[in-house]
Amino acid sequence: MLLDTFKDTNCLNDNNLTVARIKKCARYHQLIIDYTSDVFECFTTLLIVHVSLASIVLAFLSFQIVHANETSEKIRHLVHLGGWMALLFATCYYGQQIIEKVRRKTYNMLVDVS
Repeated sequence: MLLDTFKDTNCLNDNNLTVARIKKCARYHQLIIDYTSDVFECFTTLLIVHVSLASIVLAFLSFQIVHANETSEKIRHLVHLGGWMALLFATCYYGQQIIEKVRRKTYNMLVDVS
């Protein structure tokens, strides 16, 4: 596995092996960058549209809550607003979880190497 690339300190004296391992890490790093770019390319537009539309819906629902005459109507709009906020929260929360896992794995890999 890539995380174990530099753990064998006896092989660090062999320059050819060290260069080969560094090249392996560089290729792997480039694959990660390419994959990340592909994922962002696929989801960037979708997420912009989702957040924009959710913001518009939240604004309209808030307006309807403020201007509703009956309590039952306010509660109905408030529940609807809560659902949209939960959807927007879930999108942001799980995206943040992915970012944190990537950061943690990268940090652990760098700590293990040094």
